[in-house]
Amino acid sequence: MLFAALAACSFLASEPTLVRDWRVIAPLDERGRRAFNPSAVLAHHLLDRNAPPPIVGEKLLGERGVEQPWERRTADANGSVSGAPIAAACALLEWPRSEVVLADLDGATTLWVNGTPQVGDVYGDGIGGLPVALNKGTNRLVVTGVRGSFRLALSTPSAPLIANPFDATLPDLVVGGRSWEMRTGIDAAIVVMNASAAPLPQVVVESGSADESAPFEFVTTVERAGLPPLGLRKVALRLQARTEHPVFQAPGRVTVPITVRAGDHVATTTLSLELKPALALRRQTRRSRIDDSVQEYAVLPPNDGAADSLVLTLHGAGVDAFGHAGSYSAKPDFWVVAPTNRRRFGFDWQDWGRLDAYETLTDACFRIGGDLKEGTSSIDPTRPHRRVYLTGHSMGGHGTWHLAANDPATFAAIAPSAGWSSFDSYGGRPAGALAELWQAADGASRTLSLIDNLKQLPTFVLHGTADDNVPASEARLMLDALASAGAEPASHLQEGAGHWWDGDASPGADCVDWPAIFELFRSHRRSTPIHAVSFTSNDPSTQASCDWIHVEQLERYGQPFRVDATWDPVSRTGTVTTRNVLRLWLRTPDLADVATWTLDGATPATTAAERKGRDQKFERREGRWRKVGGDAAVDGGWTEAGKFVSSWPFPSIGPFKRVFDDHFVLVYGTQGTPAETRELLDRARFDAAHWWYRANGRAVLVSDVQWLALDRGIDLLDDWDRPSREDRYPNVLLYGNRDSNAAWAELVPSNAPFDAARGELRLGDKRFEGYSLGACVVLPRRRLGGLVGLCADTGARGTRLGYVLTPFISGVGYPDFTLFSADVLTKGDGGVLAAGWFDSRWRVQDDR
Repeated sequence: MLFAALAACSFLASEPTLVRDWRVIAPLDERGRRAFNPSAVLAHHLLDRNAPPPIVGEKLLGERGVEQPWERRTADANGSVSGAPIAAACALLEWPRSEVVLADLDGATTLWVNGTPQVGDVYGDGIGGLPVALNKGTNRLVVTGVRGSFRLALSTPSAPLIANPFDATLPDLVVGGRSWEMRTGIDAAIVVMNASAAPLPQVVVESGSADESAPFEFVTTVERAGLPPLGLRKVALRLQARTEHPVFQAPGRVTVPITVRAGDHVATTTLSLELKPALALRRQTRRSRIDDSVQEYAVLPPNDGAADSLVLTLHGAGVDAFGHAGSYSAKPDFWVVAPTNRRRFGFDWQDWGRLDAYETLTDACFRIGGDLKEGTSSIDPTRPHRRVYLTGHSMGGHGTWHLAANDPATFAAIAPSAGWSSFDSYGGRPAGALAELWQAADGASRTLSLIDNLKQLPTFVLHGTADDNVPASEARLMLDALASAGAEPASHLQEGAGHWWDGDASPGADCVDWPAIFELFRSHRRSTPIHAVSFTSNDPSTQASCDWIHVEQLERYGQPFRVDATWDPVSRTGTVTTRNVLRLWLRTPDLADVATWTLDGATPATTAAERKGRDQKFERREGRWRKVGGDAAVDGGWTEAGKFVSSWPFPSIGPFKRVFDDHFVLVYGTQGTPAETRELLDRARFDAAHWWYRANGRAVLVSDVQWLALDRGIDLLDDWDRPSREDRYPNVLLYGNRDSNAAWAELVPSNAPFDAARGELRLGDKRFEGYSLGACVVLPRRRLGGLVGLCADTGARGTRLGYVLTPFISGVGYPDFTLFSADVLTKGDGGVLAAGWFDSRWRVQDDR
């Protein structure tokens, strides 16, 4: 999913201005996958918006006593700044007028313009520039998160409203218009930007034409939230093909006109889609429940179009899903499906990358099964797990380990190639005083601790012995662990082969299309019903279900749980043993409508009527299990409902990062001082842009006033997914505190276990005072279901302190609540005031 090269940009009104004169500083703080990475640059030059710029020769002291000076460095003729490693750079830019420009920062994560951050193109994909505001006179530019060398170019946009086609998400179409989506509607997406300092009202996107001779019908999509100043959103839209049009009857390309309107502003562009034969490798699009965005995946059909098995294959870092799927040869008996991980780098197939894989699997089975009426497939979309297999290369090999370790029930067999097992063995995660806490909040990453899940799966491990990217020791580590657990994995270590290798064993690339892998897949189908289940999980928000067991609550959060269960179909009895489970949902595996369950050696007293039904729920009270109904039983909790994993794979519990799992909306406060409002908008807008860049996502951003004027968030959902029941509402992420955000009072009751106000944070009975404090907290959204996330602060400086957080980095975990001071910038974990989990009733379970 590469961005197209920007040879010519219709939305640019001027040639780029290259920034050449810089002051740079070498790395001085240890970086890595941890909750708080100290940053001397942020502490000295960015925490206060008006902090003075660095002076050449000025030295900064890093976390571990490393001292580095600021030095001059000049960009080359192309504007590239390279040479010795760079942690950050600063430039003082003179500009003739106050205006919005498009800043194209290549090779770094963030550009700070007079203290306001904007996302950079760290992976060099070519995004064409994002809007920033320059002042007349001297502007202070700071670049952070440099990845090797970087380049900054500034251009004047041609208009305030921009429709950028270069990051469009589009499918390939099937010749003849016989595919499911061409009959029902084609999902697509395009980036819309507000290159002005004023908000834009609701955005209307029009596609196609009312002219019946045109290939696409006229369709309108409305983004009700509009766009904030300098904001962007990847707008999801629906294209409706006139399938009988002659253009769809042969391979080639077809274009569709796009018009974007916002108030008095209009922008136009054209999207181009490719038409392919039915059995050709193609791109497919789908809608995501995570954020209502449009995501793509690649499909390689079987060479006869009628296979009954599906291989889900995960690509490596920086690899496009389409190219990855193209490394396989078509098989007579397999559909090959390659999800994207949301982007080429994405999330290492963890967090939202993992969910992307599952959403893709569900969508692919549905579409393939949906074409069953056309005679093109024999996959049953209602029972995909029997003949679904998982493989992947490099980062995708890690993804194979990760998905299977947390979920032993979905895949019939797995085959990681050149895969690393976890962040803890490959690269490592920096230590710190609270390292165990952060990693427990990211417990799904701990692959080796889940080996009892993995040993249940037929496994083939493929690796090159001379791999200098992911060493073969990673394969041997996993093979030894599986063997020690009693498994018998198959493997092949290609002598002398590197990271990516090919030979003549298969028509595709041998390092992924290895024949023995597909022979393993052909020889294993998951039998049903399953009469014995053994399941371990470090995190119920990642995985709480396995076959016919579902864990709803834990006794202690932040710790692993385990369930072992057997079912006797003759006597219709089940035996279950648990560890760290408070509430459990059991379903008879063979459709039996009467069941007796023994839990941890005791049989809860039940009536004959209570033993009827496939589904039964049990709860542990005072050390004993008892049968309960479907509703939560709560004594004295501050909220009407307990802490439940209500629906897999989108749970309504923590930890904090799970706020971004389900239809989330970002709400910034406007009720504070002008300085506070400015900082809250900047912070929320940066998170929205970051989500787009890293997750190919659609992040809706509104003010608290807008939020209160909406129907509890329903008006922010697209028409295709508006809730039909009272409990389908989006998650909400609030920026600010009770004084600065008007939505706070509606969403965070005064008796909640956490609160924030100007100058004070409260956690339970503890209070922390100061104006430079921050917090990230997750709470339930009362009555309506879902979650409320809080990017809380005690003032404008506390808001800026929140830029130290890295929630969109895989391998980084935050528990239910984390409160911190500015000391995290110099002391890391030493600046954490409190962190831990809420219990099953949303009360403080642990705190530091």
